[in-house]
Amino acid sequence: ERGGGLYRIVYGASLLNASNVVPMPNSGDLIGGDSAFQLERLALIPCARQLTHSRTNPHLVFVSTMDMFCPTTADGSVYVVQFDPQTGGVLQFAPVLHGFHVPQGIDWGNGSLFVSTGGDSQEASGNCVLRIIDIDEHALKVLSGDATPLVPKSGRVEPVTCEFTQVQSQHSWRSLRLTPDGTHAVVSIGADCNWSPTCTNTAPNDLDTTLALVNLNSGRALPYAQGVRNSLGYFFDRNGNLIFNEMGSDLAAGTGGSLLMSIYRMITSSFGNVPDCELNVMYMQNSTQGVGRGNLSNS
Repeated sequence: ERGGGLYRIVYGASLLNASNVVPMPNSGDLIGGDSAFQLERLALIPCARQLTHSRTNPHLVFVSTMDMFCPTTADGSVYVVQFDPQTGGVLQFAPVLHGFHVPQGIDWGNGSLFVSTGGDSQEASGNCVLRIIDIDEHALKVLSGDATPLVPKSGRVEPVTCEFTQVQSQHSWRSLRLTPDGTHAVVSIGADCNWSPTCTNTAPNDLDTTLALVNLNSGRALPYAQGVRNSLGYFFDRNGNLIFNEMGSDLAAGTGGSLLMSIYRMITSSFGNVPDCELNVMYMQNSTQGVGRGNLSNS
C-alpha cells in the first residue's frame, strides 16, 4: 500500500471494483468515523505526488512522482491517466515523461504541461521550470502505443528557466501552480536547512523559503511569498486567492518551549518525525500581486 497510487474516496456502495478497496481497520481512519466512506485504488502509480488535468480533454489526468520518502522508484516519470467518461474508472495509464530529476510540480496550461524539477541537481533538467508543448497529443499517442515517453532532451521539452536558484541540499522538491491568467507559475523553493533564522533568501540567485513567481515568457523569477519553509501544495480558489500549506520545522527546531518540545518528542517517538502543518491564504489584488496573508488552520 506504500508504493504509491491514484485513489478516490467513495461513499456507500458506489465502487468500481470492490477488490481495490484499501482496508481502513481503525475508525479514526474514516471520515467522521463513518464506515460508509471507503478508499478505492484506481491505478498503481509508483511514488505518485501531485495532479493536474487537461482543460481540453477532461478525461486526461497527469500525475507527477517523487522517489524521496517512497519505498519504490518512478525513475523521474510523470504519468498520464485516461478516465472512462461513463464510469469514472481508469481506462489506461502510462508514463508520458521519463528520466527527469524529481518532476514533482506539474500544472496544465494553454495546451502545455508545466513541470518544476528538483533543485538539488542540474542533471536531467533539474532546477528548472519546463514547458512540455502539445502534451495532450503526445499523451494520447503514448496511450495508444504510437509514441514513447519524452525524455529531458526531447524536442517538445522547452526550458522556461533553469538554474534560477542555487543548488539546494534540503527541501529541494518543487511544487508548481499556474496563476489564473496563465502568465506565471508559482514555484515553491524550500529552506536549505531544517530551521534557522539565517536560512533565507539573502544571497544572489537564492530564493530559499519563498514561493517564487516565474514569468512564463521571460523566465524571470521573483519572490511571491516569503518565509515559507516547505510548501507541499497549493491552489488558487475561485476568487483568485492562493491557498497554500506550510510544513513547520522537523523535531520542533526553532520553536522553543519545553512543553511543545515534549509533545513533539512524544509524537515523533511513536510515529516518526511529524512537523506541524499550517494552511494559509494569500489574498490577491491580481494574479501577480498579493495584498495580505492569513492563517486558516494549524495542526
